[in-house]
Amino acid sequence: GLPVRTAADGTAALALLAEDVPCLLVVPREPADMDGFDIVERMYEIASQERGPEQPVIPVLMLSGRGFTHDDVRRAEPHPGLMLLGRDILTEEETAGLLTRMTRRGDPGAHRAHAPVRHALAYIEQHYRHPLSRRQMARAAGVSENHLGRLFHREIGLTLWDYLTRLRIQRAKERLRQSDDSVQTIARAVGFHDRAYFSRVFRKVTGVAPHVYREAS
Repeated sequence: GLPVRTAADGTAALALLAEDVPCLLVVPREPADMDGFDIVERMYEIASQERGPEQPVIPVLMLSGRGFTHDDVRRAEPHPGLMLLGRDILTEEETAGLLTRMTRRGDPGAHRAHAPVRHALAYIEQHYRHPLSRRQMARAAGVSENHLGRLFHREIGLTLWDYLTRLRIQRAKERLRQSDDSVQTIARAVGFHDRAYFSRVFRKVTGVAPHVYREAS
């Protein structure tokens, strides 16, 4: 396999990038000491200087536990190889598969699908607390419903609904750990308006009931 190099923070990451431009970069949206986009932009700057403007697109996976905003999507636009993803939404196996697919896309055109997917992800992150439709997501992404569904599944490996459900459950887990709010209150806060249905979905995704998860945490 390919060698893996890790950095404790953004400053260390920039030092590694100055030594060698990677074939794939995984970066947090919010490192402790700088903005994740600054790291990405610096990497592409170094790559352009070393390899020239006709360099292959270097794929980047940016992870965030806080969600992405429309401003994040705007900052990502100049970088076709940049994919945005919520932290802990995918399993380790799914993430490994995603990274493998990203490294195998040598054609710059293969990364164009990232743009509508980024718009859809940001829209989901900003509106997951409310009822959502495929039509709303597609309008935010600027493509048809069917086209977005195909792109999203191909890029992320999940359907739009699976991603939305996992995001809601991830936010519910955070609230169960960090607050004393009732399960009913948390369910409503993350977009479920029926406690029984929320509990069934939570158990399906995590393997345990919400109250059991809270007690174990």
